[in-house]
Amino acid sequence: MAHLRKTSAPSESTKNGGTQRRDFTYSTGFLKTRFSRAVQTILLLMIVAGVGPQKATLAQTDLGFISGTVRDAADAVVPNCQIEVKNSRTATTRTVTSDQNGYFNVPSLTVGPYTVSATAPGFKHLVTNVDVTTNGTTANLQLSVGNVQQEVTVTSESGSVSLQTDNHELVTTVSPTQLVNLPNNTRSILNVATLGPSSQQGTDVGVDGGDEGFYGQTANSVIISGLGNAHTAFLQDGVDNTNLLTQTVNILSSVEATQEVTTILNGAPARFSQPSIINVITKSGSNQIHGTAYDFLQNDDFDAQNWFATSKPAKRFNQFGGNIGAPLWKSKLFAFFDYSGLRSHTGVVNRDRVPTDAERGGDFSADNLTLYDPSTYDPITGTSQPFAGNKLTSISPFAQLWLKNYPEPNQALDASNVNYVVNLPQISNYDEYLGRVDFNISPRDLLFGTVARLDSQAGQNSITPGLFGIFIALKGTNISVAETHVFNSNIVNVFKVGYNRSNLFRTQQGEGALNYAEAYGLENVNPAPAQWTPPAINLTNYTSLGDPYSPQGAIQNRFQYTDEVSWKLGNHTFVFGGDYVKTQFDGNWVVGNNGIYNFDGSATSAYINGVRSSTDQGNSFADMELGFPRTANAANGVTLGAFRGTDVSGYVQDDWKVLPRLTFNIGLRYDFDNPPNDKNGHGGQFDVASNRVIPGTWKTNYNDWAPRFGFSYQANDRTVVRGGYGIYYAPILYNNLQFQLLYSPNFVNQSYSFNVATPVDIQDLFVPNPSLAGQQNYTLTKTLKDTSVQDWNFNIERSLSNNTLLTLGYIGNVTRHQSARADLNQPFGLTPGNTSGILDLRPNTNVGTTDGQLNAVSANYNALAIKLERHTPTACSSWAPIPTRRQWIFWMATMQTFKISITLG
Repeated sequence: MAHLRKTSAPSESTKNGGTQRRDFTYSTGFLKTRFSRAVQTILLLMIVAGVGPQKATLAQTDLGFISGTVRDAADAVVPNCQIEVKNSRTATTRTVTSDQNGYFNVPSLTVGPYTVSATAPGFKHLVTNVDVTTNGTTANLQLSVGNVQQEVTVTSESGSVSLQTDNHELVTTVSPTQLVNLPNNTRSILNVATLGPSSQQGTDVGVDGGDEGFYGQTANSVIISGLGNAHTAFLQDGVDNTNLLTQTVNILSSVEATQEVTTILNGAPARFSQPSIINVITKSGSNQIHGTAYDFLQNDDFDAQNWFATSKPAKRFNQFGGNIGAPLWKSKLFAFFDYSGLRSHTGVVNRDRVPTDAERGGDFSADNLTLYDPSTYDPITGTSQPFAGNKLTSISPFAQLWLKNYPEPNQALDASNVNYVVNLPQISNYDEYLGRVDFNISPRDLLFGTVARLDSQAGQNSITPGLFGIFIALKGTNISVAETHVFNSNIVNVFKVGYNRSNLFRTQQGEGALNYAEAYGLENVNPAPAQWTPPAINLTNYTSLGDPYSPQGAIQNRFQYTDEVSWKLGNHTFVFGGDYVKTQFDGNWVVGNNGIYNFDGSATSAYINGVRSSTDQGNSFADMELGFPRTANAANGVTLGAFRGTDVSGYVQDDWKVLPRLTFNIGLRYDFDNPPNDKNGHGGQFDVASNRVIPGTWKTNYNDWAPRFGFSYQANDRTVVRGGYGIYYAPILYNNLQFQLLYSPNFVNQSYSFNVATPVDIQDLFVPNPSLAGQQNYTLTKTLKDTSVQDWNFNIERSLSNNTLLTLGYIGNVTRHQSARADLNQPFGLTPGNTSGILDLRPNTNVGTTDGQLNAVSANYNALAIKLERHTPTACSSWAPIPTRRQWIFWMATMQTFKISITLG
């Protein structure tokens, strides 16, 4: 792993060996569909080979390797040395022999601790211990002259770190000890995975207004090198772990269940679709029985009362779990099971303006305003008459029903326009299960499988019991099976099958309980039964109720099949493979289907010459009681989609050891895209020019070729210079597939605007068969280029000491065809007689606003990346700083922790 030093035989000299790390990881990205001649071309490229002394290594996404050079005390290479590596946990043993250059390589090893022994005639038997990661481990061994029966034990120096000499990727790897002990609020592995330069969690950059925030997934998102989620591939145990609706992590394994987290910040090789990778490896069983139990507790005992609260909000927080690993068949079959759970029940102070008892009865005499009766409007004078005593003469049938949703005030109206304060319950709960089985079939065959299951719910009640509260529910499943076959020390094949399911929905309390449009008498508002929720009633200066955009979400099923061959030939290491993914994506998008009604006082405002007064603005709640909204819209049509698609990719990678100190990383990838299409025939693109819908999906992109190049040059024993360039293609955000459904006549959005001369009651705003002329449409453009990123880096890595590493680098990228929306029928001039100066002449006068997805924006990113990595000796608990007395007291006051770890056997 790192620098080696002898401990058991101090009279013998052992030379420290420099460490080399390589990262060969396996792609599961968001790839495209059906084979073509281009894919056949890739398959032809896969047979290319070269010759020369071999010093590169083989690795897989979820596996690692050990490589190095065997030398004697005179620094001469030792060929034909027998190298045996033994997994310290499972006793799995592999044996190789060093070549004529003294080089050895043991590929496709499960990550974890290993014992390495070297035996050669005329030399003492050498034994050392290393830790294998997915980045690989280098163990340069030095033999001492003597009898082979004599043994020299060498241990890696505690806390040592080493140079990365064979590839150009910027990589951060976190061990299980660091995962457990590093400070980690919320105990999310993404907090630790984004510790490297130019990376951060999505919650750090205020993306709550986007798709991640809407679906409550900001904690499962990342920003790396200035790029969004679509340009980061999330993997767990080597297979895809992505929720396509938001391009975020589907399931995050618990800290205690995670063996390793590797983050590629920049420059991922051709096996990956994206420039950045977060790869999570779960723990496995071993020949020892080992387990952990823990509970992290918080409550409100030490909390101060919120300044605005009438009572202290409740807090009950328990994050708990446990795991166990054990052998089912010693040294052959192992099992590991982990459970983690969260129960967080808190109270959130909510401050509202609800109607007073007098206002409920239509009496606004105490509100210090004048209300005007819209039924008295005189079109000749352009004025209305005031209500006598500011008391409404009647309350509409709709309002009589809607008033039941408001609670009574519990305090007098204050200067902040608040008369109702309550602690609303808020929950965040989950249960997560992980099971893993590893089977060492033979020294040449390794089989493992994992099953992960998540059931989570988070949300907050509203002021109306049983209605309007917004909750986010995510049920996820990840299944992976992988078989690794070692044909010989030069050729390794890995075949994987993966299944990824996500059921993510933003829901509203009361959803589906009854047909609310019918119950409230809203004519010609006809949502599908699966979309039944109350209408959204928005009131100026009063608390609004209802969410017009829930339920929304999708059920995703992805079936992934991958195969990859690593072939060492001469001074080249070729990696070539392919990936086939079949996707089922059933989306449900409510876009005002239950009605959106906005009240702002327009109906009860004063009018002067037919123009609304700028001072006597009326009252929005009075308007609602009369039943006259300022604006309204309701959508009718199909906004349920059953999208189907397949993704196919092929790639070839050559890691070429040109010189002992110079390595080239050369790769080529091709992604073939057949875009997802609704199987029920509702999908289409609206064409503004012809005012018609083109059935189907957007045009397939045939030219997603993605070359990769990098180099690594070891200037001396302590300095490495690296750099690289690559092109990557990202898929569309699947939440945008809704725009393949939102066009007329499949989706008709009726709208209404208040006219004081002819006010219309809220229950009668919409007609059964609206005209399609001038309809607002949403669409994806027929030509929709895949978003591409050109990504590059140049960095210098310097070993300052055995346990301190400094990396100074430049990271840059350019994004093309980034997602953007614009009006495809945007006005460009004035119609005859228009003297307002407001453009109203559209390219197609028979078509209204058309909100189109363009994928036409460019962006660039440039950054200075500095990383100082220092590992403390193992005697210290972790990287975490030792807390001061004041910090420790604060910790004890806010969190109570219980944890037990047990190892037997």
